[in-house]
Amino acid sequence: MATDKSLRKGINFMNGTELLEREQGIIKVIKYKKDNFMIGILQKQNGEDITFKGNIFGIEKNEEIIFKGKWTEHIKYGKQFEVTKWERPIPKTKEKIISYLSSPFIKGCGEKQAIRIVNELGENAIEIIMKEKEEALLGIKGIGKKKAITIAHSVVQTYELQNIVSELSEYGIDPEFVIKVYKKKGAETLELLKRNPYELTKMKLISFPKVDEAEKKLVLIGQQAAMNIAIDNNKIVQRNTQLKERLDLMLIENKKKLLNI
Repeated sequence: MATDKSLRKGINFMNGTELLEREQGIIKVIKYKKDNFMIGILQKQNGEDITFKGNIFGIEKNEEIIFKGKWTEHIKYGKQFEVTKWERPIPKTKEKIISYLSSPFIKGCGEKQAIRIVNELGENAIEIIMKEKEEALLGIKGIGKKKAITIAHSVVQTYELQNIVSELSEYGIDPEFVIKVYKKKGAETLELLKRNPYELTKMKLISFPKVDEAEKKLVLIGQQAAMNIAIDNNKIVQRNTQLKERLDLMLIENKKKLLNI
């Protein structure tokens, strides 16, 4: 029987997942910024400066960042790195954690409190906060419940969007589209797309060149959601009723392949 892992691989293959190049460094200059689109200079770890462009949300000057994408040649501006995905490396040293927690990205936390947090939680402070939320901060000197919630929310939000964009990009979903949905739905974005992607058509946020293309990609996510709950002991045991109208035909055609019958 096909495993869930193999099904996921099959879906990625059907989408033609593109091999992306990787560039890491510090945002040195932001040349242009409008809505979610940004053009800037990234200073790589070897000191080299490169020009990047792409739909990037919540990234500021002097941030350490990892970009994934491809190199392009602009007729006027020359070689540019076109960003498809991005991620902030999770700080692991005491100095970097303190710098991050006391930065403008984290609301409600100054340097003294950042030091107390690191002393209490250690070098895995960020992962602990992401997992335990405000509970991880309660009891630390100077941090009450309200401030703990504010700090924890800022930390989680910093990394939440990049994880959503990263997962959905595997299906060819445009980051600009994901960012627009995230601004309205926040942490619910990924679950909403998997549970009932057609709800998004009511939000009037489709940014794909054609509505048909958007529908096909949303159907693909819905198909995975249906397949993930459809296979148990070689039997279809549950039908995702929210996706029924669009997916019934595809599931019938692919049933034998999915179950290796």
